[in-house]
Amino acid sequence: MKFTKISLITTFVPTIIMLMFALVSFTNIFTIEDGKGLFVIGLLLIFPLLFIGQGCACAFGKGNLLLAVAVSTLSFFSIILLFLNSSALFYIILYLIVAFFAYGITLFSQKIQNQAKNNTL
Repeated sequence: MKFTKISLITTFVPTIIMLMFALVSFTNIFTIEDGKGLFVIGLLLIFPLLFIGQGCACAFGKGNLLLAVAVSTLSFFSIILLFLNSSALFYIILYLIVAFFAYGITLFSQKIQNQAKNNTL
């Protein structure tokens, strides 16, 4: 398997963002007043958007979906082990569903666009 620069970005940037978000939220690196509130925003908004972005980017042919989602899932699992409790395991399932749904919707929209182009020619 050959890695291109864009496939490496698709695979590892969401993981790096998640880990940075967790470190900023749960450690006193930057002395943020409400670090836990910041992490809740990440948990409910930022992380799902990262998984959606990964699904869409992989559907556009910029990476391997299974590898990208596996790396991000392992990253989130390590965040759960270090900073959260086991009740957050539900989010892994939710994020996986979101990533595969985004991948499917993007592929479907590409197929519709290609059919529309072929019909107009």
